[in-house]
Amino acid sequence: MIRGISAVAAAAVLASVGLSSAAGQPLSFRLESSDQAFTPVHSYVEAEFGDEVLVFTGITGFGLHTISSPKGPEPIFQTAADYNQGVIVADRATGTVTTASLAHLPESIRFPLLVTNASAFQRGDTLYIYGGYGPLLDESDVVTKAFVTAVDLAAVSAAVGAGEPIPASAFTVTACESARSTGAEIFKLDEGRFVLYGGKEFTGDYPGHTFERYSTEAFVFDLDVSADDPVQVIGEADPFVTTVMQRRDLNGQAATVKDAMGNLTHGFIVTGGVFRFAAIYFDTPVSWMDGDTFAEEDTSVSIKMNMYHSPSASFFSESSGQNRIVLFGGITAFDSVESSMPNFFNPWSDTITENVFDGTTFVEERALGNTPLPIVNGKLIVREDLPKAANGQLLLDELPPNEIRLGSIWGGIHAAEPANEPETWASGDVLDVYVVKGVRGDLTGNGVTDAADLATLIGQWGASGVTSDLNWDGEVNAADLAVFISYWGRDFPG
Repeated sequence: MIRGISAVAAAAVLASVGLSSAAGQPLSFRLESSDQAFTPVHSYVEAEFGDEVLVFTGITGFGLHTISSPKGPEPIFQTAADYNQGVIVADRATGTVTTASLAHLPESIRFPLLVTNASAFQRGDTLYIYGGYGPLLDESDVVTKAFVTAVDLAAVSAAVGAGEPIPASAFTVTACESARSTGAEIFKLDEGRFVLYGGKEFTGDYPGHTFERYSTEAFVFDLDVSADDPVQVIGEADPFVTTVMQRRDLNGQAATVKDAMGNLTHGFIVTGGVFRFAAIYFDTPVSWMDGDTFAEEDTSVSIKMNMYHSPSASFFSESSGQNRIVLFGGITAFDSVESSMPNFFNPWSDTITENVFDGTTFVEERALGNTPLPIVNGKLIVREDLPKAANGQLLLDELPPNEIRLGSIWGGIHAAEPANEPETWASGDVLDVYVVKGVRGDLTGNGVTDAADLATLIGQWGASGVTSDLNWDGEVNAADLAVFISYWGRDFPG
């Protein structure tokens, strides 16, 4: 068997679903292999500094748990050699990758970074890394670590670029009990505020944990106040309901609610995660908006696909008030969106799905196509120059109706097929993700590219950051007119 996306380097997937005009325009996606070099790694945290993607923490040695090759059956997380003990620096301008060691740093810095499934938040040129699960330095046990590590990205980049050892001064480690979780997720509220949600505390190696405790609280951090002391603790409204917070390796994204006066409030929507009753995936959405005391779970909804830590993107449409969360592969409890019965044998999924919410009210789950292979525990890094809200959501209304590169999915765990127990491996592949909003060239959103759209384009001539910039190069000009003319009369999405 040929392992890796390289076996399908020419594979591309195109899928679209029609929506009524009231529900917004359809999204279509295409994935293809990138020429960008990378290092096989999954369950990492990443940051962006100029043209560079910097990757910390994570696993480099094997795929997922006891079904992976060549590791197994146990112990599987005990050995420090399986962890990323360096900094992976991928240069998007040149396509090259450099790995710099952290072995020379003191134990007080190396120990918090020797983890998998940590969480992270970037503010400017500083990355804050929270928690994660990893071995003691003597490899006598594996624990969840209660630290937040602030990383000076400029200092790291400069040292790696010069071929010099990364200085210890680039890292500031602080004890943080709220960070004692692995498989948690961070949701951005604005430039310096975020929510740390979910996760679990483990002691001991898989599969025989000696102590396991799911997080029963979420934490709001304000970096202008403190990186290690939350400013708000989000609890559960009903102490007898134990599924609102207690999720790890979850899927979720930043979200926005628009009120009747047009005011916007940021928060998050979680669409899946593991494990309920120790073995069953969560399929009920949880939401919270800034200022709420409690997070809320909608137990009337069943989201069927992609429940386990998929690469994902979140779109917000201010005109419709919709949040649209797109998940690329993962692991699912159902065989398809149409399935009536769950399948709890952990089938890997290559399905691209979209979960649509009116504010935080679930509307529909749609299948949009397929990834080349199933993917989990990798990240979709979205282009910097696309229109975004303060919480990082992509502003759907401002995207042009033409194919543009959304971003790239970096590494992760890839599986040989969408099945129960396929071969899995830490991937070094990078997948470029392309998106089309609605019908190409349809600037008015009426479902056809016609004279009304031409009038819109001429009206925006010379402008930047507008939907008529069909090739998204920074200006509406003759190149966009040429693209528009090529789509004249088009009346189908994708």
